[in-house]
Parts: sequence; structure tokens; C-alpha cells
Amino acid sequence: METKYCVVAVTGGASGLGEATVRDLVEHGAKVSILDFDDQKEEKLAAEFGDGVIFCKTDVTVENSVREALDKTMDAFGAIHVAVNCAGVATPMKVLGKNGAMPIDGFNKVVQINLVGTMEVQRMILGRILAG
Repeated sequence: METKYCVVAVTGGASGLGEATVRDLVEHGAKVSILDFDDQKEEKLAAEFGDGVIFCKTDVTVENSVREALDKTMDAFGAIHVAVNCAGVATPMKVLGKNGAMPIDGFNKVVQINLVGTMEVQRMILGRILAG
């Protein structure tokens, strides 16, 4: 399948690698659904690219949020062919520092977004593709 015939869901598409991916996909003719938490930047990008890009405010760690984003993508473009997972955070921490052991909450947030969020998006998109 050529890129120009693809509908691609890009998580973390508001900045960094995700934004660069969105720009490249649009340049090559793909329709793109941006799934991100930063709605100010996302709406600006979606407006910049016109009808070929939509924005879906999404928390990749919340099943219903992902489901709503994928429903919106299907409504807009009729399909989802590819998922690109760029959503992620990196919180530098020492396991043991001057103030004792690191708080586990920060590590849990990284795991939830970077790992669980990626799996959440992948499993839901794959389920839709296999369902036809």
C-alpha cells in the first residue's frame, strides 16, 4: 500500500518525533489522525494541513479516550491502516538520591504512557482492522 492511500493514527503528534512524522506522512499524501494530549498545538497543526489531518485529544492510558479517538478517525476517514506510536515521556530520576528512594509515581507515569499507552492504541487499532 502506498503512503498516499493510507490513514495513519499518530500518537504524540503534537511535537518532536510525532510532529515530524505527521509532516512527512502528509507530504507523502497520507491522511493523518493526531492523537495527543496537547490540544492547542494539535489544533494548529490540523488547521495547517487542512482536511487531510484531524486532531483527537487523547490520553493513551485511558481506554475510552483511545476508543473515542479511533471512532473519530473512522468517522472522518473511513479506515485506519497504520499506527505510529510517538507518545511518550522521559522523566530523569535516580533510583536513590540525596532525599532517599525515588517516588514510584513518576516511574509509573512513564510506564503507563510509554508502554501501556502504546499497547492500548495497538490492540484497539488491530482489533478494528481484523474486524474488517
